[in-house]
Amino acid sequence: MTLHALPKRAPRLRASLTRHFTTTPRTASYADTLPNLKIGAHTRVLFQGFTGRQATANVKESLEWGTKIVGGVKPGVEGEHLGLPVFPSVKAAQERAKPDASAIYVPGNQTAKAIEEAIEAEIPLVVAVAEHVPIHDILRIHSMLQTQSKTRLVGANCPGIISAIGKCRIGFQPLPCFAPGNVGIVAKSGTLSYETVASTTRAGLGQSLCISMGGDVLAGTNFVDALNLFENDPDTRGIILVGEIGGTAEMDAAEWIKDYRRRTVDPK
Repeated sequence: MTLHALPKRAPRLRASLTRHFTTTPRTASYADTLPNLKIGAHTRVLFQGFTGRQATANVKESLEWGTKIVGGVKPGVEGEHLGLPVFPSVKAAQERAKPDASAIYVPGNQTAKAIEEAIEAEIPLVVAVAEHVPIHDILRIHSMLQTQSKTRLVGANCPGIISAIGKCRIGFQPLPCFAPGNVGIVAKSGTLSYETVASTTRAGLGQSLCISMGGDVLAGTNFVDALNLFENDPDTRGIILVGEIGGTAEMDAAEWIKDYRRRTVDPK
């Protein structure tokens, strides 16, 4: 029986079918997490998979560069690593270290579980670098992301995100080629993004923020997301987009750019 077919003498049944389970209007969405991409000197970074070989090497480099790392997670373990605290869960880390972002350094078959834990803890930014994350896992993660407005994902299968201005690296980008500047870069290809960064550094332009979309079919942050961020970023005066064969992300970005040029008097 449909709601409209209910007899008028059944008000209680009608009310039970139309009842809402929250009194707060649902106006927020995943798009509201775009500002979380604006990392910098203020960003407190957590590592999941903290004590692993790759994470350890990355943390050492990033700390030396100036990234503010507040500790890491090893499930069920508490202690210290590289002079930083080890937390038994992301929830414990969120409560005690108040991270703004989490770098996930676990194998591809464990990545979705780690992302899910970070979403549940409402970590503002999650960066997943692993390759070979099963597509059904990513589909589940994307379904979760679209139901919330606290956590933004970068990746998976990407070098990460880096602020040359704020000396904040969440990923494994080669640090020597970066220099503070005013060019925002968003790229699907990791290697080509490094070439682009090096070219802008040699030209004396430098970079404001560099976001890697990654090469997977489903990206946590895509070209259009990054372009929307760069449009309103005062540190970004020019934008470079680096595409790659496969998919429609570049065409979506081209449509956004055409619209941007129509509605903007002095586009970047």
